[in-house]
Amino acid sequence: MQKTTAQTAADLAHQIRNRLTYIMLSSHTLRVELQDVLSGETESEFDKIDTVAAEIRAILDELLKLAEAQVSAAPCN
Repeated sequence: MQKTTAQTAADLAHQIRNRLTYIMLSSHTLRVELQDVLSGETESEFDKIDTVAAEIRAILDELLKLAEAQVSAAPCN
């Protein structure tokens, strides 16, 4: 069975979201491990990274919803 464009897009969105989640968890782990040595400026940079990652995650979630809706609406072959 050949994948539709919508299925391929949904698969890619899942992969990207999973990788982003890994990056977010790694960033959080690093931040916790280094909390005793981080400066206020470094904390601020981590906050920026967290904010950007959360915004990207929200966009990916919306794209994933759209792709999954297209997959559901696509006629079965």
